[in-house]
Amino acid sequence: MDKTLPRIMTTIINRIIELAGWIVLGVSVILLAIASHIDNYQPPEPVNTVNQAKPHTLIKNSDI
Repeated sequence: MDKTLPRIMTTIINRIIELAGWIVLGVSVILLAIASHIDNYQPPEPVNTVNQAKPHTLIKNSDI
C-alpha cells in the first residue's frame, strides 16, 4: 500500500483540527467582548422631574 495516502489523511485531519481551533478561538473572543460590554453597562441616569402642581390660590376671608 502506498504511504502517501495516510500522510495525506493525517494532513487533512490536522488542518480540520486547526480550523476548529481557530473557530473556537474566534467565538471565545467574540463572547468575551460581549461579556465585557455587558459588565460595563451603566444604566441611564434617572430623570428628575419636579412635580409642578398648580400653585395654590389664596382664599380670601370673604370666600369662606
